[in-house]
Amino acid sequence: MADVTLKLNQSDITIVKYQIDRKEIRFLSVAKRCKFANPLVIAQDPFLTRGVLFPTIYHLCCPRLVKLISHLEASSFFKNLKLSIKTDAAIGAKYIELMGFYKQNLQRHIAGLYKINASGPLIKNYNLIISPPSAFENLSDSIIKEESKIEIARGIYDGLIECGLAGSREITALKCLHALYGFLTGVTNPCEEVLFFRDLIENQMKAEYGEEFRNIFAD
Repeated sequence: MADVTLKLNQSDITIVKYQIDRKEIRFLSVAKRCKFANPLVIAQDPFLTRGVLFPTIYHLCCPRLVKLISHLEASSFFKNLKLSIKTDAAIGAKYIELMGFYKQNLQRHIAGLYKINASGPLIKNYNLIISPPSAFENLSDSIIKEESKIEIARGIYDGLIECGLAGSREITALKCLHALYGFLTGVTNPCEEVLFFRDLIENQMKAEYGEEFRNIFAD
């Protein structure tokens, strides 16, 4: 029997399915909510999210915020941010520190879901309880209930931990602004570098989209 029990409201599953326009969705918790108490960022199991490795554990799901981040990602802001990480020594150092913090957070997250030994496979160590229960709307545990034990090869785990954000093979390569902002917003114990990059992105959204951005978050 698993040592860890996670609880998720069926209403959150229904909302997230609507938000990201999927009939099936798998996640473990709501990491951040908007001012209306709807899910803003969800937390996932990187090994079982889609039946394959999915390195983004914090997934931005609010459609309004996804739209604003998409606008920034398509603009010169994202290009300049990626360039500054490569060419500005101070910002580059902050990003490397951020990625170190990201890896520590990822390891803690996985350690809360799996039993990890020195060299063998990771053994799934959690059960997910949906309230109220539904036999057909929850992909979040349907795969797990069909198997008595799920093991993740050690090599897959080691490969994930070696990567940067969103599975980037180069630690300073910023691939996805959605993945970055989802992590910066969803993480519960932010360090100085999290606050720095989150403010950088949010200040740009405030400057370009003002009221639309402010209406998403609680005061």
